[in-house]
Amino acid sequence: MTGSGVSLTDAGTGGKKSGPQHGRRKLPAARAILWTPGDAIGSAVVDRPARPDSYETFIHRSVISGINRHVDDDGEARFGFLLGHLYRCPDTGIRYSVADTAIAATEEFLEDASGSFLIRAWADAQPVFAGHSGVLLGWYHSHLLLGLSLSGSDEDANERYFGQPWQMSIVVVPDPVRPLGGVFRSDPDAGVAERRRPSPFYELLDDREDAVGGAASAVVWTNYDIDRGEPVAEVKAGRFEMTAPALQRERSVGPTRPVQLVIPGDGRSSGLFPAFQRRAWWPIGVFAMVMLFVALLTIARGLDRSPVTTLPQERTVRTLEERRFFDAVDGLAIAVERYAERSADYEAGRIGCDLLATGYAGADASFVRIAARFGELGPEPAEDAQGAYDTSTTEMAAINTHFDGSGCPRP
Repeated sequence: MTGSGVSLTDAGTGGKKSGPQHGRRKLPAARAILWTPGDAIGSAVVDRPARPDSYETFIHRSVISGINRHVDDDGEARFGFLLGHLYRCPDTGIRYSVADTAIAATEEFLEDASGSFLIRAWADAQPVFAGHSGVLLGWYHSHLLLGLSLSGSDEDANERYFGQPWQMSIVVVPDPVRPLGGVFRSDPDAGVAERRRPSPFYELLDDREDAVGGAASAVVWTNYDIDRGEPVAEVKAGRFEMTAPALQRERSVGPTRPVQLVIPGDGRSSGLFPAFQRRAWWPIGVFAMVMLFVALLTIARGLDRSPVTTLPQERTVRTLEERRFFDAVDGLAIAVERYAERSADYEAGRIGCDLLATGYAGADASFVRIAARFGELGPEPAEDAQGAYDTSTTEMAAINTHFDGSGCPRP
């Protein structure tokens, strides 16, 4: 069992300094559907070099279904974590990962400010991870404004927390007409362009099912297609050649053995501490409160009883729309800081136009979000909201001026 209190970075190895454990199991390609981005059918998998540290990605069908349900919940951007196990095929030596659990974060996700959201949500996910026995395979999140692409904040999070060759990030665009999705690999040896392209992955069916006869699929992303071909799982001339049997693509999800979408905060054992720990702590808390009251009463009796004038305190109560607006303003503040860092690196010649453009795109998406939230405040927004909007407009104008002066093409 993986112990509690494992950092987000160390969770990728199961909290073990010696590295993650690998089980020995044959590749489950016979009961899996190989999905490949539509513009890369027949080439993306076969042409990938067979490095010793590369991994094939298997995602359980119920996990995909759970992710789709979560991101379609209420029209807000959502996110969560993916847990799973690592294996090595005894016949071919190929390493692969299997994502079998999704942990849904309970708060709304700010698309261009990943870091603080991930840290807070990971603290709530500790009890689930402690009872899983596997590793953190990555995270998933939805994009409502940025489309199917990694934002600058996403790339920073992937580099900082999900940089192992078996880890990934899943981006979902829950459009009711044309839903999109992408599995982005965190391979540190891959080029920037490769890491920004969706990768092939296997949708894993139940143990009792196989891929023959057109098994139902949970994949609704229209930018992926089934990679048809003969079932092969071997290494040839230093390259992987792995495909699944030809299948009839189904959009409906058939019966499946449930793999729970875990939501921290639900159930008796949820939260940062297990339930038995919370029950054990409440008598101590009551005792501490009683002792604190006695101490304060004793101190009060020895104080000067001269009258004290208490100044009235104002408490700002914000509406839901105002809270969303100021959350978006905070997101732009983070994006502005990151753009400033990248602009300094660009001026010093440490990065090129591609990374500077990523920083610009993140700031621009943040400002678009602010404008949308500001419009929800009505014709007469509060004075502080108007001031925050004016400041954000000035900050974005300065970024536009700098980016135009860089000569880099707009993303």
